[in-house]
Amino acid sequence: MGLLLAFHQVVNGAVLKGDLQRKAAAMHAEAAWRCNAMRGLKASAGCLFQLNEASGGDARVRGRTIAAGEAVE
Repeated sequence: MGLLLAFHQVVNGAVLKGDLQRKAAAMHAEAAWRCNAMRGLKASAGCLFQLNEASGGDARVRGRTIAAGEAVE
């Protein structure tokens, strides 16, 4: 019975963690969309740079920035 309870707690924790990661990814994607929708190359690039810094250097944002020709040093 104890093993079943421990297994349930582990699975429940994994489900909650996955849900939080999914929500965080959705919020990040929405913020990146808002940055890309900004008028002006500098404003968009600056916004993406700040988003990248705030997210701990997420490579997905950096890749989008470079791919869009808006790399910021």
